[in-house]
Amino acid sequence: AATVPSTDAVEASHRLGDAYRALAERHGVCFADAAGWGLPLLFDGIHLSEAAHARFAEKLREAVENAPI
Repeated sequence: AATVPSTDAVEASHRLGDAYRALAERHGVCFADAAGWGLPLLFDGIHLSEAAHARFAEKLREAVENAPI
């Protein structure tokens, strides 16, 4: 049965972007933060919906094409 994670898990997932951005900067690589893309989430507040996966792919393609490399 599916369960909703604790609010701690949801809050922790929202902090990952900052950590990943810092790690990317430290290693000199590009970072695309999907948190700002308005992607619909499932009931658990963490995972992407089916529709969001398609939109994620579109946004990631745009980010790669526009990356300063």
